[in-house]
Amino acid sequence: MTLSKKLIENGKYCLEILHDHGFEAFFVGGCVRDQLIGRDIKDIDIATNALPHEVKALFAITVDIGIEHGTVLVLVNDIPIEITTYRQEEEYLLHRRPASVHFVQNLSFDLMRRDFTMNAIAMSKNGDLIDPYKGEEDIKDLLIRAVGNPFERFSEDALRMLRGIRFTSTLGFELEETTMSAIRSNRCLLQHISVERITKELSSFFMGSYVKHGWKFLKESKIAECFPIPLDVIPPIIEQLSFASSIEGWSYLYQEHNEAGNVPIKFKFSKQEAKEYRILSTLLSVRKERVFRELDVFNQQLSHILFAERFATTHDEISWTERKRDIEEMYHHLPIKQSSELAVNGSDLLLWSERKPGPWMKNALRMLEEKVVSGVIENTKQAIKDEFLHEGTD
Repeated sequence: MTLSKKLIENGKYCLEILHDHGFEAFFVGGCVRDQLIGRDIKDIDIATNALPHEVKALFAITVDIGIEHGTVLVLVNDIPIEITTYRQEEEYLLHRRPASVHFVQNLSFDLMRRDFTMNAIAMSKNGDLIDPYKGEEDIKDLLIRAVGNPFERFSEDALRMLRGIRFTSTLGFELEETTMSAIRSNRCLLQHISVERITKELSSFFMGSYVKHGWKFLKESKIAECFPIPLDVIPPIIEQLSFASSIEGWSYLYQEHNEAGNVPIKFKFSKQEAKEYRILSTLLSVRKERVFRELDVFNQQLSHILFAERFATTHDEISWTERKRDIEEMYHHLPIKQSSELAVNGSDLLLWSERKPGPWMKNALRMLEEKVVSGVIENTKQAIKDEFLHEGTD
């Protein structure tokens, strides 16, 4: 049984429990949207008129993940299901969070507060739809349309604008004209949103299956002008553009920006993300100056080298194909592909030099490694020993 089927079965079980105790309950949000699109469902959200304490009383294992906003996490066969009480939100604070939330008994009020029509559809256990904003029609037309007045929706919660842009990349949909216009007009409300949320949305955008399609909307919306590091100009949009990691996307987006080095700090990357970003940014800079050599291919991950090479030859598909082949052959023919394959080690150096261990050993091994990779000497103990004794130990 696939995960989607397990999720749906567990979700239906939750609906049945709620129904058996006299409550309304429906699938809502992304799981309904993805079901209608035909995508795998990754999580289940249920909306109900049962109050949080009533939901908690019906299920054996629950977690209060957002109970003040009506959300209870229910574990069914170790699979989490979010169950949220119908709610109506009052005035929003700082264009992000509602000042207060009121629980209501009418599903229509709950659907009214959602961001886009495709996410404002409820589905019964039997698959019947409650779709007051014609979200199913928009899904069929591949359209992202705000619920009601888009200017009001984005003023309430500015992150919705970036979510709309992200959906163009993850779903391949178009932004409806009025919705797009509202994003352009309200784009700088994004400055009220936490950096972490912006970073998460953009990272998802870079990894979308339709990122080649999404670039157009990121550019036309001008929303990048209001990022933590503003971008007045998006790098040229390339039809072939896609990424193996979100950090490749970040590196590409800011490759020529004068604050490129501050991206990991301003967007609050993890240590590992910051490390990869700096490697990729350096490789992009190196490739602008010269072609990659054996030592480059040896010192860096092949995928990182190919990433930088791809953007050096993006406009010429023939050149890219040839260079990709050349680099892969270069990697294949490296005499060693990692340091452990060097025919000698530190003990050999100590024996030959009759010196005490120290930092010099690392430097000497590195020098010998580079000469082997560059083809100056063969990767044999005798050839390396001769070179080592000839060069000295400093």
